[in-house]
Amino acid sequence: MTGILAGLRIVEGSAFIAAPLGGMTLAQLGADVIRFDDIKGGLDNDRWPITKDGRSIYWAGLNKGKRSIAVDLRSPRGRELLTALITSPGEGAGIFTTNMPARGWLSYEELSKKRADLIALNIVGARDGSAHVDYTVNAITGFPMVTGPVGHDGPVNAVAPPWDLATAYAGAMAILALAAGTAFLSFPLVGQPQVKEEVTSDGSGIHVDPGGRILYRPSLSYPPSAAQSRTTGAVVLDLTLDGKGQVADARVVSDV
Repeated sequence: MTGILAGLRIVEGSAFIAAPLGGMTLAQLGADVIRFDDIKGGLDNDRWPITKDGRSIYWAGLNKGKRSIAVDLRSPRGRELLTALITSPGEGAGIFTTNMPARGWLSYEELSKKRADLIALNIVGARDGSAHVDYTVNAITGFPMVTGPVGHDGPVNAVAPPWDLATAYAGAMAILALAAGTAFLSFPLVGQPQVKEEVTSDGSGIHVDPGGRILYRPSLSYPPSAAQSRTTGAVVLDLTLDGKGQVADARVVSDV
């Protein structure tokens, strides 16, 4: 594993597969991911398979590389502590991801009052907000009816949870895109860059420090205002390396 995301901190409130796997992916790339669960145990803390002493292999397998805390989510003090953790100041912080109901004190609207540049990812089941898991999504799409041996009559459940896996990686990429767009990330590259700065027409640009770290600091606000409704905050960088792995060129392709 590599520490390319060192300095990035994500607070995660999650269960089952999609959100925990997305957070674990970021943790394995060097981010500091802090998962919180209710003090009485999370929804998946005892999910099978389990060891002889009753510990969940499932839970451990989806939370490698993270830090973990248990909080009384029903108490005002517990909610206060988590709010402070999610919205704590500092570069690389202020990122929250969950596949649980993000309502009330955990909603983006409430948390962003404490930190205006908060990045919050909420994985939901359907567009109307109703819950779904991989098994229900599989059934809705009809995949169980086209799976299985030739001549088999009836549905066959998939061995792997493809929709959870796809959602996990899509969520991780969304976090990285937004974090890069708000200048949370700096990417260490091999060798010394050949370009010092290129400014785009909207005033944003690439800035390279003496250590060869490319920093993107856009002038746009996030989330976009009405006047900037065409910009969603996803930033596309075009990096060109030479044969020695050095940066030969770097430019902003587009803000889409």
